[in-house]
Amino acid sequence: MLFLDQKYLEFIENLNEGIWIIDADAKTTFVNTHMAEMLGYTPNEMIGKHIFYFMDEAVIESAKNNLQRRAQGIRESLEFEFKHKNGRKVITSLNTYPLLHNDGKYNGALAAITDITERKDLGKIIHQLEIKFKSIFDYASIGLAILSKDMQIIDANDDFCEKLQYSKDEIFNLSLLSIILPENKSELINNIDKLIDGTSNGFVAEYKFIRKNGSIGWGFTNFFAVKERENKEIKIIFSLRDITEKRNMEYELFKSEALFKSVFENSTAA
Repeated sequence: MLFLDQKYLEFIENLNEGIWIIDADAKTTFVNTHMAEMLGYTPNEMIGKHIFYFMDEAVIESAKNNLQRRAQGIRESLEFEFKHKNGRKVITSLNTYPLLHNDGKYNGALAAITDITERKDLGKIIHQLEIKFKSIFDYASIGLAILSKDMQIIDANDDFCEKLQYSKDEIFNLSLLSIILPENKSELINNIDKLIDGTSNGFVAEYKFIRKNGSIGWGFTNFFAVKERENKEIKIIFSLRDITEKRNMEYELFKSEALFKSVFENSTAA
């Protein structure tokens, strides 16, 4: 058993991570209170028990390989799954160190352990939400696209591609600025810049867009920024609803009203 001076014991007890020490036979010789509570035990309940006692059968083979590396003098950081006293899984992050006699012979191992179960569970939830979002994104009945900060189209759904008459492979090579009329570009760039620097949460606007065949359409757009979980990179998601027909009808109505007004004024003058 590894001897620990009282002052070191006090220091270890006050750490915010679990400390677990095993002997050369992989039996527990020391755990601090934080480590024991992580698995639902008291320290005394864990002392003397083989490390495999705190694992499901499915991970024991992996644990054996880890112990072999400790016996070879290898230290490493890894994630590992233990079993709580109540049977639930406890996912941890370990920094492991071999303990050696003065003659270099393997004498056990020490691990500094952090419970990352909640973080992992949250990661799974976020991943599931991302899958759901991707499904909604792909099959939405409105045009949706994702832009990089430089306004390059990096993803788009079928509806978006159909509105602009491009294939997906073609659309990924385009900048948003290449499908927007020049008269709208300055306003668009200004609005996107505000999204990126955080001074705007989102914006809606009507822009004229250019289809692959060169024809012009009207689009009602809704833009907002998101920050990626892993690298914190900002992406811009926007929707495009084709309102060309509505705009054309409004224009025809305007022309009819203007014509009616002209005829009425001329007839009154006569």
